[in-house]
Amino acid sequence: MGMEMEMEPEILAFCCNWCSYAGADLAGVSRFHYPPNVRIVRVMCSGRVDPAFVLKAFELGFDGVMITGCHIGDCHYVSGNEKAEKRFGMLRELIETLGIDPKRLRLEWVSASEGERFSRVVEEFVEEVKAIGKSEIRVDGKVKETASIESLVYETEVYECSECGKCTSICQVSKFKDFSPRIVVGNAVFGFEEDVKNSVWDCLLCEKCRLVCPSNVNYTEFVRRVRKTVEKMHCAHGDLFFSSARIMANSKTNGRLRWFEGLDVATKGDLLYFTGCFPLYRFLFKDAGLENEFYSIGESVSKIPLDAVFIMNKAGIKPVILDNEKCCGHDLFVVGDEENFEKLARANINAIKESEAERVVCSCAECYRMLKKEYSELFNFDLEVLHISELFKELIDEGKLDFGVVGLDVKGKGKGKDKSKNKSKQDKTNDEEEKTKITYHDSCRLRNLSIFDAPRYVLSNAGFEVVEMKHSREMSSCCAGNAWVNCGMVSKQIQLNLIGEAKETQAEFLVTSCPKCQTHLKCAVFGSDVDAEIKDFVTAIADVLR
Repeated sequence: MGMEMEMEPEILAFCCNWCSYAGADLAGVSRFHYPPNVRIVRVMCSGRVDPAFVLKAFELGFDGVMITGCHIGDCHYVSGNEKAEKRFGMLRELIETLGIDPKRLRLEWVSASEGERFSRVVEEFVEEVKAIGKSEIRVDGKVKETASIESLVYETEVYECSECGKCTSICQVSKFKDFSPRIVVGNAVFGFEEDVKNSVWDCLLCEKCRLVCPSNVNYTEFVRRVRKTVEKMHCAHGDLFFSSARIMANSKTNGRLRWFEGLDVATKGDLLYFTGCFPLYRFLFKDAGLENEFYSIGESVSKIPLDAVFIMNKAGIKPVILDNEKCCGHDLFVVGDEENFEKLARANINAIKESEAERVVCSCAECYRMLKKEYSELFNFDLEVLHISELFKELIDEGKLDFGVVGLDVKGKGKGKDKSKNKSKQDKTNDEEEKTKITYHDSCRLRNLSIFDAPRYVLSNAGFEVVEMKHSREMSSCCAGNAWVNCGMVSKQIQLNLIGEAKETQAEFLVTSCPKCQTHLKCAVFGSDVDAEIKDFVTAIADVLR
């Protein structure tokens, strides 16, 4: 009784129907022993094992996950196992970033005649996982809000709605779908709860309705609270993004410093750069591990933190990077998963305080919103939070960030430097004509915190001519992303409308400061016959300096 029982790991095995599942069956028939703590899930092909399935297994507390399939060249679907092999490489990198030992994931090829081999690889994997130890990850499900819709109407005071319909007139969704914030509130007031719960997932949470509401109804907070009453979250991209955030909330993450190899960063100091989840896009947008147009989206987004630190280094700043930084929790917050959001927020706040930083700068619009507003209001986070455009403006004004360029060509490369102070009037006129025309998109999260002038000031100083779209600044259009919740035909129409406005300006490309805006707008372009270039604000500035 005094001896501790040996840990027996829980293993989930995804087995291909045609080969490895038959191999497992043969192992049983042939009485080849393997540990009984392996739960087998039969799939038609190893290539059908979605990354979200693997992350969900770790969320549920499995200590190890094994994917098995046909030997290369023997796939019943020609190349399914080859896709599985590429996806496996991506998954090992991803789970390590999320705080999971990559050795907890294994890929093996087992044919239908290899019962003994199946038994052996399972025993080897179990022993390997035993050596690592029990997984500490077990994600608690979203805690369902117990408040009734009626009580939420009073708590959020949406009963103040005067039914004027101004919210509907400005709502982008209502232009393409039978949807109205006013009607949703009316249904809530009159007790049509199911209609309300179904409608709240259509809202983009862009907060434009608050700009015109004469009663100052906080419709978006009402939507967020109602979403918490719905046990099942709605996600247009499966559960991969939310699952990654939930795992980070319940694991010990580290390793962000290695993202910045070759750049000058610190672990303690006055200015901290909150990197956000940019690098995860590189993993999350690999479709079956294959390099395609959607994979290129992830690649362009994942380089933004590197560009940000490169610019800061150019200005003589050595920013602090948190090796154990976690997701800011934006997506979990807006869908009502407050418990896991709070875990992320508190972990980040503690890590930031330990870094001795006095200021925090964010290049992600959503991270900026969370640290500036939600962290401050909910957890008394009192450090100064800057958007990276505000920092760049400071550096320009202090003479620490000097571009000295006349503009960029279409590919985003500098056209040349000319720091002469004695230019003729004709020379200056020629410089102005050479400036590259761009248009800037005000993302919802920055628009709602009035970050308008700093990005335009920096872009102008970098040699661009900023031309405005029909809807800009306070009235700018939403990208229709909304924490990966919306991604249907309505969203595509909204995105193509926004791109159409950008094209009307005759700008060379559109610049945005939000990774989700860049992602969704590029995705809309890929799925249409529209030709448009979208670039991140930080990347556009970095290209000038290179």
